[in-house]
Amino acid sequence: MDYLASSYCRLNKVLLSCLGEWPYQTSTQRRIVRSIIYFLSASIIIPKIIKLVKVWGNLDLIIECVPMLLLDAVNFVKVANGFINFHKMRQLFDRIQDNWKLEFTKKEFEILENYAEDGRKLTKFYATYMYSTMLVYFCMPTLPKILDILVPLNASRPESYLFEAEYFIDQHKYYFPILIHAYITCAVAVSILVAFDTEYVVQVLHGCGIFTHMVIRDDEANPKNDKQIKATTYKMVVECAILHRKALDFADLLESSRVTYFFFVLFVNIAAISITGVQTALKLDQPTEAVRFGVYTLAQVTHIFYNSYPAQMLYDSSWEMSDAIFAGDWYRAGKNSKNLLHIMIMRSRKPCKLTAGKIYLMSLENFSAV
Repeated sequence: MDYLASSYCRLNKVLLSCLGEWPYQTSTQRRIVRSIIYFLSASIIIPKIIKLVKVWGNLDLIIECVPMLLLDAVNFVKVANGFINFHKMRQLFDRIQDNWKLEFTKKEFEILENYAEDGRKLTKFYATYMYSTMLVYFCMPTLPKILDILVPLNASRPESYLFEAEYFIDQHKYYFPILIHAYITCAVAVSILVAFDTEYVVQVLHGCGIFTHMVIRDDEANPKNDKQIKATTYKMVVECAILHRKALDFADLLESSRVTYFFFVLFVNIAAISITGVQTALKLDQPTEAVRFGVYTLAQVTHIFYNSYPAQMLYDSSWEMSDAIFAGDWYRAGKNSKNLLHIMIMRSRKPCKLTAGKIYLMSLENFSAV
């Protein structure tokens, strides 16, 4: 089956293509799309930085400016990692494609399909959630204008902006052009988050599928007494060992492609959550602003969870391999089979981990601590 052309991968393909990050785009398409994305990102980051410099010394205004700059920092790390590790990302998709073309039993193939379907559902959920959060955030600046029409006061309500930025123009006069520019660039920022995070999820879940598939195959390779059957069993154990090696290499490639990236993203996310949490508490007397920053904080927490949950699944599924071998009648195996099973047990006792800078383990336990 062609995984890259299947419905399991379609949304990821669209999201990554819109950013020039789909590994199978032509180099010309990639350069053009990336140039547009880089230009739009720079067009808002520079005004934000200028505004931060301008208000430096005013703590209240600094707290207003920093959170959205931290979002830009997260996106910069994601884009930079995608650029630096572009060939690794392609290797991961190549290996997924190759694995889908291997000969599997119906039961084994269903496992891959189930994990691919889970990846598709998580992609749709995350994209829907993040874009819905973005729309709620978008509505906040327009509320004063709407209320001026529906419930007019003696004077117009103060104008509200999506975030603090300095354009060196009359912001009242050019309010709507500024707001439209903010909407466009914010949509780009959210798209970067969604595209790279969902790419990560489908890749990790494929790794989980391979490990789970091996558990099933190992059960089928339970040693038998008959010599002829034992020979067949040894062949199956060899195939399982080869696939186990492929799964381990895939997990190592996942880790190497994101170990530094996770370190910076996690650090920036925690800083953003702390600051926006303070903002939310300070603006409880302003419901509109409190909701806006509360939504932003919740999105950051969801972002960390979405990166931690698949990593936990990979950890668990790689650990289950040794349990499956122990649960079988490995002691009845032939000498050669025992040697292979022993090697697989030893390696499985060291579960595959995704870390942030080799320091922080991406897991649900650590997520709850954060």
